[in-house]
Amino acid sequence: MILLLRLTDDEFWFSISDSDLLLWLQGVNVTKKYDVIIDEIDVCPVQIQGPLSEDLMAKLAGEELRDVPYYGIMETQIGGADVVISQTGFTGEKGYEIYVRDAHENAEKVWNAVLEGGEEFGLMVIAPAHHRRIAAGILSWGQDLDHETSPFQVNLSYQVPRNKAADYIGKEELERQRSVLDAGESSI
Repeated sequence: MILLLRLTDDEFWFSISDSDLLLWLQGVNVTKKYDVIIDEIDVCPVQIQGPLSEDLMAKLAGEELRDVPYYGIMETQIGGADVVISQTGFTGEKGYEIYVRDAHENAEKVWNAVLEGGEEFGLMVIAPAHHRRIAAGILSWGQDLDHETSPFQVNLSYQVPRNKAADYIGKEELERQRSVLDAGESSI
């Protein structure tokens, strides 16, 4: 799952999870020479998922957290460390990502604050719930799809625009694949 966060008018973060998007973005920029800086930053994510996630996050970040819309963000502090919080959900149910700034200094502070705050909610530290994310249609780069996978093969055709005038990387091939499928042929 790749998530784009817009922190300011001219600052964007890609939460690239397990993808190689960083390398792709840097590669595109080599030839296009956009006036941008593309690099990894000192940020680490912590995911809080499940039916009690909003209550735990409101305890950690304040009641204004409850006003953050789906795919919205807020900046605050947890455990004395600066964080960015997005309301997303890797499991398909309500959830949040805490992006810890200056992670080399602050990751442990935030982690300990989350563990302490989560005690009253029965917080459990577990591995990613892959079965839940797959059931929710959230695919993982490198596990469920890769550079050889067409979006039409993994139920992501709604992500491919129809009749888009602007050019984009892969447009010609994606339009060819869609026409094959629209014609009722069995294979792209």
